[in-house]
Amino acid sequence: MTITALFDTSYYTGGTTTSDVPSIYPVAINGRPYMLDTTPETFYVRWNHETIQFLRQQSDTSNAPAENSLNPQGYWRRAQDSWHHGAGQAYRDRDSQADTYRFRTSKGVDVWTRYQIGLLPTTTQKKSASNSNLYCVVAGSRIYFVDGANLYYSTDLSSWTAVTGYSGTTISSICSDGFTVYFSDGANIWTTNTSTGAATSADTKDATLLRYVKGRLMAAVGNHLYNIPTLGSAATLDYAHQSSAFTWVDCAEGNSVIYAAGYVGDKSSIYRTAIKADGTALDIPVVAGTLPDGEIVRAIRGYLGFLWIGTDKGVRFCEADASGNLTVGPIIATGAAVKAFEPQSNFMWFGMSNYDATSTGLGRMDLTTFVNTDQPAYASDLMVTGQGEVTSAATFTNLRVLTVSGLGIYAESTSLVSSGTIESGQIGYGLPDSKISAFLDVKSSALAGASYSAALSVDGGTYSTVGTTSTSGSTGSSFPTNQDEGNLFEVRLTLTAGGGTGPTITRWTLKSLPTSSDGPAEILHLPLLLANPLNIRDKEYACDVQTELNNISSLRATRQIVTCQVLDTSYTGIVLDFKFFPYGLTDESDGSWGMKGTCLVDFQRIG
Repeated sequence: MTITALFDTSYYTGGTTTSDVPSIYPVAINGRPYMLDTTPETFYVRWNHETIQFLRQQSDTSNAPAENSLNPQGYWRRAQDSWHHGAGQAYRDRDSQADTYRFRTSKGVDVWTRYQIGLLPTTTQKKSASNSNLYCVVAGSRIYFVDGANLYYSTDLSSWTAVTGYSGTTISSICSDGFTVYFSDGANIWTTNTSTGAATSADTKDATLLRYVKGRLMAAVGNHLYNIPTLGSAATLDYAHQSSAFTWVDCAEGNSVIYAAGYVGDKSSIYRTAIKADGTALDIPVVAGTLPDGEIVRAIRGYLGFLWIGTDKGVRFCEADASGNLTVGPIIATGAAVKAFEPQSNFMWFGMSNYDATSTGLGRMDLTTFVNTDQPAYASDLMVTGQGEVTSAATFTNLRVLTVSGLGIYAESTSLVSSGTIESGQIGYGLPDSKISAFLDVKSSALAGASYSAALSVDGGTYSTVGTTSTSGSTGSSFPTNQDEGNLFEVRLTLTAGGGTGPTITRWTLKSLPTSSDGPAEILHLPLLLANPLNIRDKEYACDVQTELNNISSLRATRQIVTCQVLDTSYTGIVLDFKFFPYGLTDESDGSWGMKGTCLVDFQRIG
């Protein structure tokens, strides 16, 4: 049939949308309206609206199947079953460098046994003191405690005896060679030992710092550094720093050198000096390492050939070469000056003054585990309830002991803390889009009076408890997480002692489902009827089939983002693909032949 009449409505009115939908046509793409092929064999089979498979299929070719082998179309999982790489990791899975054995922070939790966590010992006050200059050292079977202008000793941390013979001013420094104890008051150097309860004035040298290092007594005041082989005799090393404003703060041992640290202004340096070949004296100190400007050294400690530097910003681990020159490691920030160190076995305890608003105490490093170059694994450790600077630490009768300015001397207890917490670091599943949490599973050794609770934080918000377990004999729980949705999750476990024991946690697993921030991943399959003319509601409308096919093909080729109108709903997306199924010919007005058929358009929604 040849059509020569003009139709009531033009087929294409232009623009990204058209008012002809849904008044005349059911569908439009980029403002061009179309009729749908409603024949049963086409309409019911080809017109549909479906979601795109969100997760790609994958296979695991590993010889050792593990968590990644699980079907990703189930829950996405993040789990932790060991914590021995320590704290300091804010994001648990942000990049390929993330360490599955690290976490963000903890308090009161022992993380150093692989594949489990439990509660740490509490601390008990052994002698109260209100002075700020509180220090302790161990000599033989005694521990000595400086409290202002007083010196005490104890053999059991319970009863204390005042050292007699000293009635001077505030004691500024103390050290020991294991038998003799040396202490200074800024005008004299005094000694006592484990065979007596009295002190004796041994040297009139003005010294505010005393350290016994590699068999030598080192002393300092202001910018002067001394080595005193025999008290009451002249120093064999009397080194004055070229800056009169320089202050020496500490000395420590290295493999073949003695280190001395100090600062002037905002510049800190660690010097090294070696014992002369004849053993009579020390070489002139030379710089072995420096700190970044603005970071002030407060203490140093040598152990097993390595050096630790405590600063007003945190602690640094250092390696030494054969000459004693230092490679200074990255800062482990503590938020307060580090002035105390205590090594034992493979651990180094260090001051964590005012760890939070309620506690002050010690951190611990594991020298067998390094998480970065020159950075041992670390975590918070023994804590004192109160606020004050940790001024010294020691090990006595196999217990860690620490002094806290203004509070007194404390020792590790045989009892556990009442509760402890550990926080995982934020979990994003390697996907920036939103996730929906489903379950938080926790595994433990069989409970025997103790308990634990689990909480979840979403996008850095407050923690919400998802469950608590205290049932005797319980070895695990699966807590629903109320389908909390967010980009980042963080797990907090709270361990609570009971019946003289604490819980032993062996694993947690957070199970979540991914979503998409780009909106639903959907495809509309649209069977467009292309024929000339189109009969719609007893009216005829012109349609240039080839022109429409060209337009659809162009949209598919350019991936132009357009609007698709389907009845009363509009979608933003792209023409993903199309197929044209011709089923007949038409007799055009110019005498040529034309095609008619169904064009199946796949329109992908992207917003």
